[in-house]
Amino acid sequence: MKYVVLMLFLCCSLVGKAQSYRLKIVDPVICFDYNRNTLIVIEDSTYQIEISLTTKKAIKKPLKWDGQVSFNELRTEFVPLSEKGSPMYFVDRGCGWVLELRNDSIIRIDQSFHHQNQYGGAFFMHDGRPHVFGGYGLFTTKSILTSYDFNKGQWFLVSEKRPRVSFVESIFQKGRENVRFLCTNENDFPYKNNSAYTFNFKTKKWAFLGSTLFYDTLNKLYKQLVCGNLIIHKDKLYELDLLRGKLVQYRLNNDMYKRVYMFNSNVLLVSPYTLHDKQITYGLLEVFDSTQFKKEFYERTGYLYKVKGSESQVSESWFYAIIISIVLVIIGLFWGLKSPSYGAELYSNGVSDQVQEILRFWLTKPEYILELSEINDFVNYDNPSPDTL
Repeated sequence: MKYVVLMLFLCCSLVGKAQSYRLKIVDPVICFDYNRNTLIVIEDSTYQIEISLTTKKAIKKPLKWDGQVSFNELRTEFVPLSEKGSPMYFVDRGCGWVLELRNDSIIRIDQSFHHQNQYGGAFFMHDGRPHVFGGYGLFTTKSILTSYDFNKGQWFLVSEKRPRVSFVESIFQKGRENVRFLCTNENDFPYKNNSAYTFNFKTKKWAFLGSTLFYDTLNKLYKQLVCGNLIIHKDKLYELDLLRGKLVQYRLNNDMYKRVYMFNSNVLLVSPYTLHDKQITYGLLEVFDSTQFKKEFYERTGYLYKVKGSESQVSESWFYAIIISIVLVIIGLFWGLKSPSYGAELYSNGVSDQVQEILRFWLTKPEYILELSEINDFVNYDNPSPDTL
């Protein structure tokens, strides 16, 4: 065969049961083929490496280039994007040019220009199209969401967040019908009072999720590396769930990791590795099964913020208190009815008409669940204390 299996460095697992691959450079281009469960690694201008996460085999294939872009430009000035069912795209870091990987060639497909307007924005795919939110350019931060139109080869405004927020190299998380961003309203203090917002693609509406001071807990002497909703800080990996307002913390085996990805039930870590006797430094790609990764590195789960809407909900303790109270009342009713001597009197005199009305209302509710606000109409005029409720 003309194209043989690339003999990458399949070293013994440095941590746990990771599959390790030696790469030619520390910062190659890495993108994902969701359809074939395959990694595409571009570490040289002459070839690409396909690493199957199913078979763990690596295959070297030739690569051709559009004359308008070079390997170094692709590596430093473009963001790789893909999703299930889509080709692999490379989008200008400032928004603008769009490249596509077609078999053995990287070609330019847009009719745009270098916008230089959304550096550090959130780059993601939705409905088969590249999108960018926020970023920095032309001496100001942005609060716009733009989308690429394949028919026209141009970028168009989808929505603008109002009031404006700033999003530059921050956390974002893509869902099925929405996307969530961790932003800040203070340009001078980018790590203060970070607020999370979500944009729904169906309704075209923004919603506030909550705010957190998580960044204040990080040592500012060390730069945090952000990859989607993942942060590497020293020897810690943080996974931020913006929808639920939760934070998962992992302890890594060293503080040298430069990139992290979560892809198709796998965790991928990229770090430099040095052979000191030969004074050679290369890239090391470690691929973990997500279950094994969590088993070996998981530390704890905490909270980023209180999810919006919880203020109007009955707290967990109140909920159980109400349920227990209702159950006790029902037990008292049945116990009184079973007593032949004073059951009827207890039913008529021991329980007021008001309580009977509440009980009837409760029995009509699905799964017998009552909100505190729903019984206010029955007892509000008495201004009852929490203990009474």
